[in-house]
Amino acid sequence: CILIFFHQGGLYLQGYTVSEQSLGSKRSVIELKPPSEEFKTFYLCAENVNENKRWITALKASINKWLPLHQAIQDFMNRPLEETRM
Repeated sequence: CILIFFHQGGLYLQGYTVSEQSLGSKRSVIELKPPSEEFKTFYLCAENVNENKRWITALKASINKWLPLHQAIQDFMNRPLEETRM
């Protein structure tokens, strides 16, 4: 699944839309808009416009690749228990 990891956690981005939003003539941010209003909208900014575009392309490709959250959770819950060795 598409996750963005931070020091304290991550973001599950399935269903989000990705776009570039202008902050003026020379600055822009990456907007990650959720599939419903119960989730947060996130804004990211790379070093420059070209890097923003690369991130947008990569995020869109990843988001479209993975399972919806409910399917990912169901698959996780249906995994066999792992045996531990001592």
